Amino acid sequence: MALPELDEEVTLDGVTRTLRELVIHHARTLPSDARVREAAVILLRGGQHNLVPGAMWLELADQLGGAGWTEGRIAGLAVACFVDRTRTLQAPPPGVAAALIARAAEVERASIREALEVLPSTPQRDVMVLTCAIHEPRVSAAALWALTDPLANAQLDAVLGVDVLRALYARLEPEQRAELFLRTCSIEPLHARNSQEVLRFVFDLVPLTDAVVERAMALRALLTPREDLAARRAWLEAREVMLPGDDGLTAAIRPSLRVTLEHLDDERLAERLGPVAEAACARRIEVAGAPELGSLEAWRAASDARRAEITAAVCAALCAEVGKASAFRVDGATIAPAKGKLRLALVPGGRFRRGLSEREEARLRELAEARRGQPNHFEEHVALLEAVGTMRPVVEVEVPPLLIGQAPGDHRAPAALVRWLEKGPYRLPTEAEWEYCARGGRDGELTARGDDPPDAAALVAMKKLKARGANDLGVWGVGLLPEVCADLHAPSYDDAPTDGSPRRGAGPRVVRGGAAHVFPWQQVGEWQLLLSAVRSSQREWETDLFCRPVIGLRLR
Repeated sequence: MALPELDEEVTLDGVTRTLRELVIHHARTLPSDARVREAAVILLRGGQHNLVPGAMWLELADQLGGAGWTEGRIAGLAVACFVDRTRTLQAPPPGVAAALIARAAEVERASIREALEVLPSTPQRDVMVLTCAIHEPRVSAAALWALTDPLANAQLDAVLGVDVLRALYARLEPEQRAELFLRTCSIEPLHARNSQEVLRFVFDLVPLTDAVVERAMALRALLTPREDLAARRAWLEAREVMLPGDDGLTAAIRPSLRVTLEHLDDERLAERLGPVAEAACARRIEVAGAPELGSLEAWRAASDARRAEITAAVCAALCAEVGKASAFRVDGATIAPAKGKLRLALVPGGRFRRGLSEREEARLRELAEARRGQPNHFEEHVALLEAVGTMRPVVEVEVPPLLIGQAPGDHRAPAALVRWLEKGPYRLPTEAEWEYCARGGRDGELTARGDDPPDAAALVAMKKLKARGANDLGVWGVGLLPEVCADLHAPSYDDAPTDGSPRRGAGPRVVRGGAAHVFPWQQVGEWQLLLSAVRSSQREWETDLFCRPVIGLRLR
């Protein structure tokens, strides 16, 4: 059995889609609370980024099973999404994928493994090969042990999930079990709580010999110093570890489950955001006698006096629209509300090439090659290059003129954001407007400051300079915070509008930026969020809604 072709069509509930379209559709659908809990039982630990996709895949697996798909074919689809080179599909968390593979018949697992083994070695591929082999009786303990070598630096307890990891330990020889336990213990200095998560798997599978206990103490600071080894051993064996409760959940997953369910409630509450955000994009202030705002070239060619005249005309039109002559005022090159610190940059319309250009990709590949061998090279460089499909196709987009917050916007809860949009006059930027302003009139370059890759120093300088570091369109801080856009989230630019309007539909909104949201950086590619073309793959957009206000303009 080969892996399913993602362009194959399937009919569910009377609707025919390709498998690729089906996975994308489910990724936009909120899972039920019951499915999230089921995913939490399978996964040892993990946040919303694991629980929600895990629940989505469990629901999809049930639907496909009802349509006559075998467990092996369902597992094959999950694996196909893992190895999909476009990186546009929501693959299941490894623990859930492992559970789907475990459900398959032996002959189907063997077939999936054969299909995987012809592919280049990657962490995802190696995990899937190991998962298939664990449940194949014909694979010897020695061969199984050899398959763990490429995953020596993986946290197998998190990657494989509860049942699959137990199955792995059960298949290995005692000395291999102990070595795998010690290898897992030595990955990184996590808190003692996480160490106990590992221990709970091995109390009944790994003989706790004096050597194993001694090495575990040395490799990871599990315990405070004890007087002798016997006392340490007694403490280890008597310690209350995180065994699943009556509900099947470990103590480690319960907080994540609670937060995830709360976030899903927020997202259901905010389902009105999509239609409201899209409707708000239709609101535009009419401005007469300002043809220079029609193109970036004409705006740049205008004199300072003419620009000031146009800015004053836009401010007057805005005041007339809201029905209060003093509602807004001109503040230098910006327009500001009469109260508050908000400053709106006047941005002329124009055309630009949206997406990651071949020139930008070449620069990123050059950078990745120059930094080969450095720590976290995959997370810092390779993962971005594998996600190029999310920023394609590159097309020319026309953006009308607009007023946009000069600085990053405020944080708003989902319900509050809906009320803010309904009140007006502000709205969210479309994704095209966001990228247009992020580029600052510099098409084909990594950032509005050129092709030098941004680093932590650049981020700190951006925050320090503020408006003094604005780009050529008068906007600063683009990419610092995760800013929500009006568009429906989609895994690529296929079929996206080219007139600057938002992509419409029910589901999560696009989030762009976020490089400064968790700082100092953890060296997992945070700098990439400062690049003008980079799109976030997250769908949990309701977690942090920073809103850069926009007022659309229409020339007459």
